[in-house]
Amino acid sequence: MSGDDFVKFLIIAARSRLEYHVAGTDIGKDLLDFIISMRKQKDYSEKINYLHKSSHPISCGRRNRPLVSAMVCAILLVLLFDLGLLAYDRVIARSGIFHGTGTAILLAVVSAAFAEILGILIGRLYQRWDRSPSQEFPASQSARISGEGGSSSNARELLRLTLLILICWVPYLIIRFPGNYDPDTWQQILQTYGMTARSDHHPWFDTLIFSGFWRIGGVLGSHKASLFLYAILQMLATAATFAYTLLFLKRCGIGQRSRKACFLFWAFYPFIPTLAQTMAKDMLNGWIFLLYAVYYLEYIMKSGRKDRNKNSREERGWLDSAKFVAAGVFLSLTKKTGIYIFLLSSVLLVFCLQRMVKRMLRLGAEILTVAFVCIFLWEGVCLPAMGVAKGDSKELMSVPSQQITWYLTQYGDTLTEKEKKILSGVYRDTEGMVENYNPVRADATKSHWIEESTKEDRSRFYRLYIRLFFKHPGNYLMSFCANIYPMLCVDSTTMADESLLYYRDNVPANDGGAEGWEKTYSSWSNGMATKADVHRLMESSYKTVSWKKVSESFDSIYNRIASAAAALFSKVLFVTWIPLLVIFYAFHRRSWKMLFALSPSFWSIMTLAAGPILLPRYMVSLVYIAPVLLCMPKMPFLCQKERMG
Repeated sequence: MSGDDFVKFLIIAARSRLEYHVAGTDIGKDLLDFIISMRKQKDYSEKINYLHKSSHPISCGRRNRPLVSAMVCAILLVLLFDLGLLAYDRVIARSGIFHGTGTAILLAVVSAAFAEILGILIGRLYQRWDRSPSQEFPASQSARISGEGGSSSNARELLRLTLLILICWVPYLIIRFPGNYDPDTWQQILQTYGMTARSDHHPWFDTLIFSGFWRIGGVLGSHKASLFLYAILQMLATAATFAYTLLFLKRCGIGQRSRKACFLFWAFYPFIPTLAQTMAKDMLNGWIFLLYAVYYLEYIMKSGRKDRNKNSREERGWLDSAKFVAAGVFLSLTKKTGIYIFLLSSVLLVFCLQRMVKRMLRLGAEILTVAFVCIFLWEGVCLPAMGVAKGDSKELMSVPSQQITWYLTQYGDTLTEKEKKILSGVYRDTEGMVENYNPVRADATKSHWIEESTKEDRSRFYRLYIRLFFKHPGNYLMSFCANIYPMLCVDSTTMADESLLYYRDNVPANDGGAEGWEKTYSSWSNGMATKADVHRLMESSYKTVSWKKVSESFDSIYNRIASAAAALFSKVLFVTWIPLLVIFYAFHRRSWKMLFALSPSFWSIMTLAAGPILLPRYMVSLVYIAPVLLCMPKMPFLCQKERMG
């Protein structure tokens, strides 16, 4: 047994003794003192002194905190679930089951009992995270114990892991050969061929990339080559990002068993390879989001104060700054919400910099660089120069449009003529909004928003919107909960085959199955393209009938498995349950750094909640980062107490 293994064994033994110690005794402390008195090698000193000086996660003074944090987490999860049930009952299904007093009391009793059981289970999970051996040492020491090698060995390991993940994904690419695309991608490609107006509604940066691959296929004589080449490259980029993340987790001191679980999830969770091969803005943004989140964690890891031992913490170099800025730029260019996620999360890094002026100035320069490139250069200079119109403001009105429509459904007859006139100043057809209202999808309501409305009309609407909220706040709440219903409950019905995490094959067969889409997009072109024009541009990407049947058989099997294990394929698992578990564990540990580390995921969730619908492809970034979130409670640099700046 090596010296490091011996020390690790003694410390784990000490922890187990501390865990079961009798309150008021000093047996655990005496055991640690004995280990320190017996050390003979200088190498042991830092590890044991670190443990001796740091407060232990399961000591007498903190014995009840896991139960408190876990119980609060359980209560919040149950309350969110109850809100989802009420929204489904009153807004989506409109069945009225929970309107009676008796059913309300029954729901409260069942919820209280379930919260108690759930709190106990979460408490045991928190205690298990507390006992994680990787929390014993600082990050630099954990990396050394985990066997981190040099740069050449890391490069070989990165390549090996990337190839292993790709091999696991190959069957999915064969089944859906030559690849896949989203219906929105059609519209983006048509824009660059002059068949519809140019717009930044879908990120123009993505549009240029997709159309570039499409033109490659045109040169090669088949757009199947476009899809296949794009699928290969995006799968390679996604797999390499997962492999890089695994190496980062190893450097953080995450154990081999946890890293294997991460690998198995990324390699075999069937939703992921169907995303990685798809030409769509969300899939392109997904692996970039994960890369940015990893760089964000590296930023936090390298932001602590220097110890006396200069090797105890890595320093951020200019290469780290370049990677952080590049990830922020591409995160912002590939998805409209990316710039908000970057700015809101990056600003919070200030609190991790320990009031060190130079580091704060450097962070400020990095944030300003990303903002300058994405807002000033790209949106202010490049897009107008290419004749690209800005995106519609109606995208920001999804939630208010849903709430106003539900208010009109319930209390429309109570509005005065003046209030109706205010609504008609910003919405084209309020009656049509009520008729076409879909509680879980805002497209039918936000489409009535008048882009040309004046500032005065919008100002009057905002004031009315606030007044109506104070009249019937419950009405607004139920409408909002209905719109985010998949974030509150396990939803397997409200969006048909898109209720669970499943992405269908959107490439039609060459037997006329694309005629509907061709008509739709030609009608959206405002006379710039006919159905025949769209057909000529897209037809060489269509699949043969026999291969389409293979893909449809796979989709049928996938949906059966997903329905049988609905909780594992539910959106709420990745959007709500996993993030909340880690958030309340951070409160349990009193770790501000862990809360800050969660901020990219948190702001991503907030943008989902403010959006029009929770489609499966919108979940890409949160599904990709889920294993990293579950590893955060085992990262030493996030669990150690350190005063924030």
